[in-house]
Amino acid sequence: MESVVIKVRARVVGWVSDDFPGWLEVIVRDAGGEEHRIVDKLPVLTSLPIGPGSPLPPELWLHADMIQASAHQVEIALGDDIETVADRRVLTVSTGDVIWI
Repeated sequence: MESVVIKVRARVVGWVSDDFPGWLEVIVRDAGGEEHRIVDKLPVLTSLPIGPGSPLPPELWLHADMIQASAHQVEIALGDDIETVADRRVLTVSTGDVIWI
């Protein structure tokens, strides 16, 4: 079965490091309201032209694969080898926080 590619909403928390190529921290909120922290390289999280002095967008949309969906929740696997600081790749998020692409 072919995976369904989606995007999941992530709130930008801040710039973590100027070390090349730049590191951002974002939060993904799951369907239960728990926040999952992700710290990764800028080009892994977004293709937006953001630099150390740039204003940060309030949110980003991260690539993910849909595992399963119901009317109100979607189980996802974060894409692009992204994982939370707690080493999680699979999360269940609200359907309002995903875009099917």
